[in-house]
Amino acid sequence: MNIPYYVFNKIAIDSFFIDKVSLPEDRIFLVIPKCENEEKEGIEGLDLNQVITLMREGYESLQHMNKKKIDKTDILKNLYNQSYYLNERQEEIIKNTKVSILREMYEKIFEEIETYKPKLTWYSLNKGEDGIYVCGKLSKSYTTLYNYDEKFRIFLDKTLT
Repeated sequence: MNIPYYVFNKIAIDSFFIDKVSLPEDRIFLVIPKCENEEKEGIEGLDLNQVITLMREGYESLQHMNKKKIDKTDILKNLYNQSYYLNERQEEIIKNTKVSILREMYEKIFEEIETYKPKLTWYSLNKGEDGIYVCGKLSKSYTTLYNYDEKFRIFLDKTLT
């Protein structure tokens, strides 16, 4: 199946599945490196303005994720028993790190969008035994999204059948 992408210099943004992921911040996983082997036609996707709006919504959803403030008891716990404190806040630390990385990725993508003129093209997308292939190469981002996002998985399976 040939899926539409908007290409900006070295990146390509999926314009078909971008509105078919459960969490807005996960739209970043539909941005891939530009492929060399393009197709001439395929299914229709969203227009460029809609794609950019959805990307901005993904970025803004990250801005609203709250970081827990450190209070006096947190400082005392840390001084008394560091491993207990880290275990207690491990999930939050991982989430905050992920949010920071995703924010930075979105910002780099917006730089590309603002700097380069887009080109609409299509890339082949297929499902294999070990994951999702884009342009004939295993895509870790699509495969990860497919494995944990039920909404995306359902739409991808329907599209490919």
